This record gives sequence, C-alpha cells and structure tokens, in this order.
Amino acid sequence: MRAALSRVDAADAQTLWVDAARGQPHGDGSAARPFATISAAVHRAAAGTTIRVAPGRYTETVRLDRGGAPRAWLRLIADPAGKAVIDGEGRRPGPNWEGLVTMRGVAHIEIVGFQIVRSTAAGVFVDCCSDIVIRGVSTFDTWSSGLQAWRSVRIAMLGNTVRRACQGRTQTGEGTQECITLASCTNSEIAFNHVFDRREEAGNGGEGIDCKQACWNVVVHHNLVHHLVRLGIYVDAYDRACAGVRIASNVVHDCASGVVLSAERRSGRLTDVEVLANTAFDNRYHGIEVSDYDDDAPRARIRIMDNRLWNNGRTGWGGGISVLSRHPESGDIRIEYNLCSNNVAWQICVATGLLPRVRLTGNRIHGYRGYNGGGEREMGDTHPAANTDPGGLPHLIESAR
Repeated sequence: MRAALSRVDAADAQTLWVDAARGQPHGDGSAARPFATISAAVHRAAAGTTIRVAPGRYTETVRLDRGGAPRAWLRLIADPAGKAVIDGEGRRPGPNWEGLVTMRGVAHIEIVGFQIVRSTAAGVFVDCCSDIVIRGVSTFDTWSSGLQAWRSVRIAMLGNTVRRACQGRTQTGEGTQECITLASCTNSEIAFNHVFDRREEAGNGGEGIDCKQACWNVVVHHNLVHHLVRLGIYVDAYDRACAGVRIASNVVHDCASGVVLSAERRSGRLTDVEVLANTAFDNRYHGIEVSDYDDDAPRARIRIMDNRLWNNGRTGWGGGISVLSRHPESGDIRIEYNLCSNNVAWQICVATGLLPRVRLTGNRIHGYRGYNGGGEREMGDTHPAANTDPGGLPHLIESAR
C-alpha cells in the first residue's frame, strides 16, 4: 500500500471545483464557475483529475463509474477537510449493496476528508475495485457499514471516523454488515480509524472491523474501537479460505469481545493469522478469542503475542485469552509473551481437547482463577514454566490505559 499511496500525488493534470453555495447549473468546474454538485464534476473528470469540494451540504448519491491510472489518480477531496457533507437525509432505503459514495469496477481513486451522514445503505461502498484510498472520512448514522469493500485489491482505509454505523432494521435482521467491512479483499490495510457508538442492537451485524471471507494479506493496525454492542475486531473466514491477516497495535474496549478469530461455516478455513501488541480491556466476554462459533471450522497457525488484556468478562464468565475451538484440525496456536491481569473468570483458557496443539511461552498473568469447566481449562499454575505471576503487573497494565 505504501507504494500505491506514494503515487497518489504523482499527477494533478486537472482540477475541478464544486461549491454547493456558488455552483452554477451550467458551470464549467473552474474556480470562477464551479459545479453545484459532486456528481457533475465526477461526470466530467478523467484520469489525473482532482475534484475539490467546498464546504456545504450535498444531498446526492455519488457514483464513481470511472477511475484514474497508476500515475494519474482521480482524487475527490473535501477542501477544507471535514466541511463538505454528503447527506442522505430523506432518502428511502435503497439497495443494500451501495453507498452514498459507490465505486464499482474502478481503480486508482482517493477520497479525502468528507462527512458522510444518514445513508440509507453504506457510507462508502466499494466492489470489484483496485487501488482505492479512503482517508480522513467521517461517517455517521448509516443504515449499513460506514465503510464497506468487497472483492477488491489494494484497499486502504486510513484515519477515518465511523460512528453509529449499522443502524438499519429489517424484518429478517439481514444486511447491516459491520461498521467497517472488508470482504474477500487482498493486499489491503485498515489503519488509524476510530470506530464507536453502536450501543444497541439494530439488526444483524454491527461488529466494529471485520475482515471476512477470502481475505488475504490484510493488515489491521492502530485502530481505536469502543462502545459497541457487538465485538470489536473480527476475522472470519466464514465459508472460504482466509489467510495472512495481521491484527496489530489496536485498542478495543467496552465491546462484546476485543479480537475474535473464527471460521463459521464448515467449508471455511482460517490460517496464518497474527494478533500482535493489541490492548483490550473492559469487554463483556473475551479480550482475544479463537472461537467455536457455528460450525467451528479449522483455525491453524495462529500467533497471539505481546497483547495487554485486563478486566474482560462479566458475571463470572469470560477472560483474557480464550481458545475455544474444538475442531480436530485446529492447532499450531502459539500464545506468547502476553500480559493478562484481573480478567473475570480466567486469564488464559484453552479447550482441553486442543491442549496438545497450543503452545504457551512467557505469558505474565495476575489473578489466576483455576477455571476448569465446560471442556475448557485455565492455563497458568498448570504451566509454571511458561507462565509467571509477577508482582506489580496490575500497575503496569493500568498505566497503559
């Protein structure tokens, strides 16, 4: 993604201007005669065009049906950032697979600095695209995801704010997806985003950040996710093969669980996942979970390392790290050098049938509970060579808040 991002600024062949207040029905997109709508500028744009959108409220659906080129990106920029609002207020719910900004089958587009509010679908929807950057965008009160991408390559979602996403209600509870959804995408990055404030169930879905289905070579890092009724960060192969996902340096609190790894359907398989240097606290169930959801398909070659986990779990159940999969092909799971303190029912817990295929090394725990029930066992005093209970750890972890 770094190479792709460096090319965004390589060319600025043409600038078109949009101004809701000063725009003219027959404007030409110049600074003197700006377009009145973003869609008018998009229709005129070509590879290398930068569209600069002045402050104002734009009640339209923007469909980017043409893109840029490797050294001539199409750029759609709120100027200044945060002052141009694309507003879906008053629109009836439309097809689920679209957004107030929609891209299908295009490439080399950067979107920067918009507020996108009250969408009756997603905020930004991407499908079958490549080299797309969504940066500094703020979404609020969207029916489906704030940001959503499917079947695409080299997608970067960087420094965005997603609040009150997945608010749609349907009779069957379908279609709301997740606050940030990345589905069957490769070579992609989700970083430095702030996802929060989905406190009540409003339909199926609504997890914070989800890398799902056939994702490959994806990095999710330095995101802040909190106050969600569902879990914070989800990696779910579902019914496909998903591999090469890294979850690193994120902070998740006040969600159902922090980071969850899953393969929900029998044909799914999740492999080669790293969960590194994350902080999870005050979540209702687990800090980090290798789940047994639904069909409990295989999860293998999982590394959980250098995470800080405290005060996860409620009403006598839940804990720091929970390895609950019972599939006979799940295994090669390494739990190394994590700090676990004062989680409710256990600090590190493993399904007993999986114990021979889980390796614990150098974890530091405080508050060993001795949990042993439901086919799971807490690891700690039972592996004294691998786990220690050093004095002063609670202070160390609390300092990370």
